[in-house]
Amino acid sequence: MASPSSTKKPQPLPWTHQETKNLIQSYQDKWYSLKKGQLKSFQWEQVCLAVAARCGYNQPSKSATQCRHKIEKLRKRYRAERLKPYPDSWPYFHLMDSMETGPFPITMMARRFRGNENESDDSDLDCNLNKSRSINHIVKGSDCSNVERNVRDFGVLRKPKRKDFNEEEDDDGEEEEEGQETRVVTELAVQIRMFAENFVKVEQKKVQMMRETAKYQMEMENKRMKMIVEAQRKIVDTIHEAFNTSHKKMKTAS
Repeated sequence: MASPSSTKKPQPLPWTHQETKNLIQSYQDKWYSLKKGQLKSFQWEQVCLAVAARCGYNQPSKSATQCRHKIEKLRKRYRAERLKPYPDSWPYFHLMDSMETGPFPITMMARRFRGNENESDDSDLDCNLNKSRSINHIVKGSDCSNVERNVRDFGVLRKPKRKDFNEEEDDDGEEEEEGQETRVVTELAVQIRMFAENFVKVEQKKVQMMRETAKYQMEMENKRMKMIVEAQRKIVDTIHEAFNTSHKKMKTAS
């Protein structure tokens, strides 16, 4: 009987930055060639081979299933990143944004305009280009003739993850957790800086108000002291004048 350690399936190697970048580009070429339609199994195999060729490998390091699951994860991450204030912190955001919202490749456009083209093809291309930047187009993945099919595809992406690619979650999860931690720290730093700036402004305003209040109190105190001194001087003058008058009367009487 084989021991559990001998039958345990080896963990797949994590995706490198170069492999992920080449996967996005290879998938983009294949996806555009299908007018942004759904890829079949053999077409995912072609994407797998294209990634290996771009990386300079003699044989693919990832299976077609792994490529498909990785694209699903990248799309999910891209949709989440678009809602954040600093999406540029994710290294694959611009590649995914270009793939999801960009126009068809030049080679694809040339192939569509060659040979036996008809007006419906032109209208389909115009529809795709005009809708490429709309929110509805981004969410649905949207070729004009494939809306219903793409809605079904994205519904599949929202289903719970299957066990056959749970083994990839650990590797990709670590990368996502690191990116998430970086974004959280960045956002926290921004909030702390904003709070500190507001706090300094409030404290400066309080100090200014305290200085103005102290100045006003000193002015009022000076006025009060002047009034007291003036009143005392008048009292002394009055007493002195009364005393002199009484003294003169006494001299006159004597």
